Order: sequence, then C-alpha cells, then structure tokens
Amino acid sequence: MRRTLFSILLVFTTVVAELSAHEVRPAYLQLRQTSTATYDVFWKVPAIGESMRLSLYVELPRTCSNLAPPRGFFSSAAYTEQWSVTCRGGLNGSTIRINGLTATLTDVLVRRNVSMAPRR
Repeated sequence: MRRTLFSILLVFTTVVAELSAHEVRPAYLQLRQTSTATYDVFWKVPAIGESMRLSLYVELPRTCSNLAPPRGFFSSAAYTEQWSVTCRGGLNGSTIRINGLTATLTDVLVRRNVSMAPRR
C-alpha cells in the first residue's frame, strides 16, 4: 500500500513539475496607424536561446504590402521585428492571422493604435 501511494505521489509530482516548466511568454503584435492606410508593425516572439525563435508569423490581409523589409533582432529572450505596411482601404473589417499558433502553447496579445487625426 505504501509503495503504491509513493508511486502515485511520485507520478503526480513529476506531472506538476512538468506543467510548471511551461512558462507563459506570449507573443505580442502592435499595429500603429500612421495614416489612413499605413501602419507601423511591431512583432515580438519568444526566443529559444540566443538565435532561435518560435515559428510564429504575422499574416496581414492581401490588401497590405510592406513599405520596407522587416528589421529583426534577438534581445532579452525574444525575437523582435519592425516594419511598415500600407493596406488599401485600411484594416477595418480585415482579418489578421498568426501562422504557427496552433503548434505552440503560446498566446498572442494584439494592440492596435488607431490614428485620431481630424477629418477634413
């Protein structure tokens, strides 16, 4: 009986330790509107070591195109990219996808800053 109880306790402890080893480090996407159809994109993905990142990628609507290639770098256990895009008609009503998300335990926080420029 003691042996069985000890075995159950050992398995439970191992499972709990394994679950607690999965830290919460979400990816982060920020879209900052700079004009009617232009946005600055900031994309931060958890890194694995100093040179590997999670395979998560932003998929913007087909109406969007990059104004310049993304600039990326590793820092503080994360990989960060920044770039600017223009999206015909803006992003209202559009879908943004994160490719690779279903293969990870990571979530994504999304922030969209809308320009409050007065209309003329």
